[in-house]
Amino acid sequence: MMYSVMKQTRQNKELTQQELSKILGISRSTYAGWENGIDTISLLRLNDLCDYLDISLDYICGKKKDSTIM
Repeated sequence: MMYSVMKQTRQNKELTQQELSKILGISRSTYAGWENGIDTISLLRLNDLCDYLDISLDYICGKKKDSTIM
């Protein structure tokens, strides 16, 4: 998992951790744990995150350098 991608993409969309966690229906501390690599994100939540941020699972997992979804 590329945790820096989570943070960079969130910041590029001009969202705070608080705003994004509210959108995803989770606590800010849970989201912060994901973004810092402390907590594990479920595949379902990872998919929700990618859908909202409009990035591919391959990109956030570091398997692809381009964030576009195909």
